[in-house]
Amino acid sequence: MIGVRPAAWIAGGLLLAGHAPWAGVARAQPDTPASALVAEWLVPGTTAPEAFAAARAELVAEGFKIARADRETGVLVTRARAYVPTWPAAAELKLPPSQRPTGVAVHLFVAPNFVPARVAIAVVLDVEETFAPVVRSRNKATLKYYSNPALSSYFASRIAARTGWALTPLAATADARAAQVADLPARHPAGCGVAPLLPRESKAMPVLVSQVKPIYPRLDLQRHASGVVLLRAEVTEHGTLTGMSAEDDGTKSNLVAAAFGAAALWRFRPALVDGCPARRSITIEMSFTLGR
Repeated sequence: MIGVRPAAWIAGGLLLAGHAPWAGVARAQPDTPASALVAEWLVPGTTAPEAFAAARAELVAEGFKIARADRETGVLVTRARAYVPTWPAAAELKLPPSQRPTGVAVHLFVAPNFVPARVAIAVVLDVEETFAPVVRSRNKATLKYYSNPALSSYFASRIAARTGWALTPLAATADARAAQVADLPARHPAGCGVAPLLPRESKAMPVLVSQVKPIYPRLDLQRHASGVVLLRAEVTEHGTLTGMSAEDDGTKSNLVAAAFGAAALWRFRPALVDGCPARRSITIEMSFTLGR
């Protein structure tokens, strides 16, 4: 259950009714830092609706099926039936020799009401483990990785090639982003400067518009380990998360990594102050509970 709580809390959880549904399935936490999970770009001279429509057309042309497409919030989620041989090979994806890619979902977010458009691309990669000693007999191990930089860059290049866009990496901080767009077409709404960081007592809150549930880490699943991760982050003025951190005493490292990977794919409608989008610090609670 996901909801917004007072004091800038967003709560989420993963509740498993029992161990049986997970039998024969192995799950993997991300193998990359949270900051590398989601690649974001500026698309100069392009509006959000144009960027959304063009990205959708290219992904459909690449063989993806649309799982969710919402132009109002800028969320586009697509899914491939199988991993296409023309996409980056396992070596480019830096997978272990025992793994091969079997499928991929692309999560694309085009921040509404911005010129130039802001585009974030992330992937969830499915791989098959050809040698999995922890999984016996008839079942092969299926693993998921929240993102892969090689795949994100590949799909960005395909979209850029089809549309003729010049994709520019988006800076990490609000001040740097403002400097990037200073000489580009005016942003909307007109008159909005550097997005302010709202104090925690402010009543203006971002609204969660799209979420991805955390994947239970394989080792914690095998050990029947559970726990709660309190993740702190900043919702940017264009609806993505940055600056994620969490306290870890060394006992929840896998759960923290899984929480980071899932939260990196969450999308928000930013808080507004006088009609302009603002940044906001939030806390996300993710519960990992394995039913007995």
